[in-house]
Amino acid sequence: MGYWGYDLYIFLFAQDTDRKTYIISMAFYSNLGIWNSRVDKKANPSHTGRGRYTKFVDIVEPPSTVNCNTKKRGRIFRMVTPLSFKPITLQDRDILTPYFDKMDWKDCNGSFASLFLWSKQYPVEYALVEDMAVVRYPHPTIDSFYLPIGDGSGGRTRSVLERMLAFVGQRGTPLRLHLTSEDLEGVRDLLPHLDAIEWKRELADYIYPAEKLRTLSGKKLHSKKNHLNRFLAENQWQYEPLDRENIPQCMQMLAVWEQQNRYGNEKDIGLEQETDTVRRALTYYDDLRLSGGLIRLLSGDRAGQVIAFAIGEPITKDTYVVHFEKAFSDINGSYAIINQQTVEKQASDFLYINREDDAGDEGLRKAKLSYQPALLLEKGALQITELLP
Repeated sequence: MGYWGYDLYIFLFAQDTDRKTYIISMAFYSNLGIWNSRVDKKANPSHTGRGRYTKFVDIVEPPSTVNCNTKKRGRIFRMVTPLSFKPITLQDRDILTPYFDKMDWKDCNGSFASLFLWSKQYPVEYALVEDMAVVRYPHPTIDSFYLPIGDGSGGRTRSVLERMLAFVGQRGTPLRLHLTSEDLEGVRDLLPHLDAIEWKRELADYIYPAEKLRTLSGKKLHSKKNHLNRFLAENQWQYEPLDRENIPQCMQMLAVWEQQNRYGNEKDIGLEQETDTVRRALTYYDDLRLSGGLIRLLSGDRAGQVIAFAIGEPITKDTYVVHFEKAFSDINGSYAIINQQTVEKQASDFLYINREDDAGDEGLRKAKLSYQPALLLEKGALQITELLP
């Protein structure tokens, strides 16, 4: 049965008056309603040992009393297998993508591609239960989870959250949920203590009107337009969609970019992780159904070279997310041109562009704010031990 979450129905018979009935007793694990079955040795003297215990299972519905015969009385419970998680692999794309498609998350992490690409640095697992997906980041101290992913109608989200609470309850920890500001309206009747969410400014996504990034119109974006115009005036260039032919050249550019952004001989773990993740995106570009493009110079000493590229994907029906954007900063306007061209060529049908977070980098924060985001999508975490009634 495993993580597919099939239901299991078990009859539990109470003690008979003559003490000859094989007793199955029930034991609470916590107030979350986790049970296991136990053989009563007094009712079965031939049984060796001190009793056998099943794996924990979750109660989904309250018990109901049923008459079995005149002497024996029992209760039936609807019981289900515990959550069983497996690491995310590339082969899980077709399994998980339909669940993400049912969400309307503008969160840059709300896609299979994002989970997979960063899974080397941040191991992630999933389980399928009640036609929803549960995403888990295992940790020695306390695991973290996304809200259940998929169609949560008909009380399904509540039911799955209860099973998640039961899962972490076995380990004696609260349920730690990753939340965004756009999640709040949908969980007000489910999650307590929303005022206790620990928002992390460095994780907030920058979301922009696509038309503004494409045209760079208006006084506030005048300096950005100047950077773009300077690049156009100083260079002959062309835009190319990423494909199998030019991705190796992006790999070469990425290696040079990494060296240019490394300070001396110091080991930069963050830079190495970022570069490795971008390399994974280029390697699995087709498998993950990503989209993107590059800027190639056609004149000057660097004619023929790739000097910028970007990789992204649709995240909702109206929002496109730019996961990665790299450019040689010594070329004036290189970032401005790849930014504008990505919106024009790859995201022309979308209303919004998510350019992800700033990771707490002050320089990056200043640059992203200068493009005048329409929304900062806040992200944080909340720990709970129960749901609202």
